[in-house]
Amino acid sequence: AALAPTSAAAAAFTCEASVLSGTIATAPAIEPLITGRGEACKTASVGLPNLSAPLGIVGINALAGATSLVGDPNRQDLQQAVAGTSIADIKIGSLGGLGLPLPALPLPALPAQTIDISAITGPLNGLTAPIIGGLLGPITGGTLIPLGLNLPTSVDVDINAAVQQLLKLPNTDVLKVKAATTLAGASCLNGSPVTAGSSTLAGVSVLGNELNVDTIGDQAILDTQQVNLANLDPNLITIPTLDGLTGSLLTTVTAQVNALVLDTLKALPPISVPVDLLRVQVSPGSQAKTATSLTQNGPGIRISALGQPVVDLQLGQSKVGTAGVDCTPPKPPTKAEIVAAAQAAEEKAAQAAEEKALQGAAPVSAAAAALACTTQRLVLTDVVAKGSRVRIFGVADKRFAGQTVKVVFEADGKTAARAKVQASGEFLTTAKLPTKKLRSSNKARYRAQIGTERSRNLKLARRLFIDRARASGGRVRLVGHVTGPLGAPLQTITLTRRVSCKKSVVVKRFKPRKDGTFSVLVEAPEGAKAQVYRFGTKVRKTRANKKLFPTFTLPTGVDLT
Repeated sequence: AALAPTSAAAAAFTCEASVLSGTIATAPAIEPLITGRGEACKTASVGLPNLSAPLGIVGINALAGATSLVGDPNRQDLQQAVAGTSIADIKIGSLGGLGLPLPALPLPALPAQTIDISAITGPLNGLTAPIIGGLLGPITGGTLIPLGLNLPTSVDVDINAAVQQLLKLPNTDVLKVKAATTLAGASCLNGSPVTAGSSTLAGVSVLGNELNVDTIGDQAILDTQQVNLANLDPNLITIPTLDGLTGSLLTTVTAQVNALVLDTLKALPPISVPVDLLRVQVSPGSQAKTATSLTQNGPGIRISALGQPVVDLQLGQSKVGTAGVDCTPPKPPTKAEIVAAAQAAEEKAAQAAEEKALQGAAPVSAAAAALACTTQRLVLTDVVAKGSRVRIFGVADKRFAGQTVKVVFEADGKTAARAKVQASGEFLTTAKLPTKKLRSSNKARYRAQIGTERSRNLKLARRLFIDRARASGGRVRLVGHVTGPLGAPLQTITLTRRVSCKKSVVVKRFKPRKDGTFSVLVEAPEGAKAQVYRFGTKVRKTRANKKLFPTFTLPTGVDLT
């Protein structure tokens, strides 16, 4: 055919969609929705209304993926392969519920807090004579306060360990994304495969703050934390020791200094601690392209907390492939091919019109088909010698049902047999076989008669016969034989089927067995209830005469229902 594809062995387009993939905390990797992987591109889809319970802190409202192949199935140069994904309303919830242990973060050294303790140490440094108790309140055991003390009037307090203990992850939704999509496509352009892809990301907010997706990149979202010094654990605050004091005096003075330090810290405003507690990376998507494929990666979400990976998700991936695809358009048909195609189309249209016209005549049975193309209402359909009898088959108009048909042997003009017309219009009878000399002559002919209605006569001696015709399962089996002497070499037998009263079409050509018998199986026309078949071939008249003469079977109607 002039318009056939240039390469029947060309590979197919491929298209694949993966809606979501990645890892969450320490759970195994996920990829819940995939279509088209490892197979030729076809139209298919996958989806879920929501995905939350299996993912813990991650919730997604709707996920969908689809692939499609459109265009002429016989022309790759006119096809288009597409893959796409979409995700709506993604939420990364509070990380506090993950129970991540707080490691010793590499905090920048916080400046020491200088606390004035002169109200406590000043009086001790000013003594010129030893005293016992009294100055600092009751001192157990009558402790002697020595002379010449040089206690500090202020202390530098190290609060780093206490601040570390107060650092916490935020107890609120970390990230929200309204929508993310990917799209990849492949087709042919100017005889070569081409690919293209895109991805979108919309509505990104972190800790409730709307962000510009084009500039977010990789950044520490929570890089400072306010610490209320009133909440510091006293046991984790490092206060320098006071040299020169011993015993209960040391205990008393230290307790007073500690109390003063805590009171002073509580009065200070909260401090901002620079620390990388939460890091969020949102990428708008990427594309990987080779000579025969395109992979459109969707937006990526990566979240780490306290230096540990928590979420690493890719929001969709669409992929198309063109390896082995033949984008060469078929060669334009030659002038001769155009003319031949036009003639074939014209013949096909004419044949279809004739078949439709014939079907309109409603040959709903073999009997009706035998009468469809004649004005006669009484027809002999076959006369066959069988043993010592002649079997005679015929069809009459249904108005003759129940009436008697006379079969006349024209060699002597006498009634050779009688038969009753059945409700279907068919009739069957037998007659005595004529003498050997007469049976092969041109005079051995039979005709049917009902009143004034007469059929055409049929000759008994013929060379080509249909012995049996039967339809089953949408096919027709025709069994017959051709009598010798046969042509040398064996001549082809042609089977035709009547499509109109003026035209028949060739159904099959074949050669008989060496003994002249044959059996053929052909498809029955779709929708038809009855058909008329006929065989034709060439035979030798005598063994001595090698010249070939045409011979035919009688038209035979076959019920197809």
